[in-house]
Parts: sequence; C-alpha cells; structure tokens
Amino acid sequence: MLTKYSLSKFDRGSAAYVVAHARWKRSRGRGPSMSYLTERNPVKALVNAQTFLVAFGRRQELEEMLQYLPLTTPKQAAAMDKQTIELHIRRIAIECKSETELAQRLTDELGFSGALINWYEPTDQTGVEARDLVRAFGGLISKNGAMVSVMIYTLSDDVIIV
Repeated sequence: MLTKYSLSKFDRGSAAYVVAHARWKRSRGRGPSMSYLTERNPVKALVNAQTFLVAFGRRQELEEMLQYLPLTTPKQAAAMDKQTIELHIRRIAIECKSETELAQRLTDELGFSGALINWYEPTDQTGVEARDLVRAFGGLISKNGAMVSVMIYTLSDDVIIV
C-alpha cells in the first residue's frame, strides 16, 4: 500500500517522485497535483515523468549491453565502421570516472589521441535535472554522473560526435 511516508524514498521533484505522488493521490480519490521540470499542468507533468522513466529504463538496458562489447586495440579500431566506433566510445565513457581517464582510454583502446572532450559534473538542482534529461534522451553519462560529449576525427576524415 502506498502511503505519504513511502514517498520519502524518492527525491522531491524527480520523475519517480511525481509518479509515486500521483499514485498516492489517486489512492485517495484525487488527481495529480505536481509539476515536473518546466511543465506546470499536473496531468501533462505526470505524462512527462512517466515518459522519462520509460526512456531512462531503456537507457539502462543499453548501458548494460554495452558492457559486453569486446575490448579493442587501435589496429582493430582502424578497421571499424563509424557506428561501431561510436558504441566503443559510449562503452568507454560510461566506465570512466574522470576526463583524463577517458582521454587515456580513447588513446589506448581506440588509438584516438587529441579527442575533443566536454566533461561537466552537475553541482546544482538545474544541472541534475539536465543530466537526467541527457541520460533519458541517449546522451553520455559517465560512471560518476558527469555529462560527457566526445568529438573525434577518424583517419578517413570522418567526424564522430558522441
């Protein structure tokens, strides 16, 4: 049974909190009453929160599958197509805890030195919400929760942006 006390296990304002709060309100015969991110309409906010949780669940499945990609050497990476290189960059970025570790692993495992890396670790509520949206929509989030983007030039002058 859902109680008001059981809502305390979720961060206030998070998608999970909005959905749990709506379920609690429904059990009391009432409609949703919370906003979510920039959406003030409670019904639309609830739909957005539910959509986010579904997308986030799919993202977690993808991250789990990426862990089973085989490790590579720079020689093997030179023969890969663009999509395979992107998958390997995602795998490496998800496993890293710092920007320097990411740069080193890109050089060691894929042979890409000089990659342009943007690394941002959110420190406030707005940054945390932005990170959640980036994660839900398929962006790169490192092991320690930093938002990451990587741009690489391949030998065939292709640009890969992940």
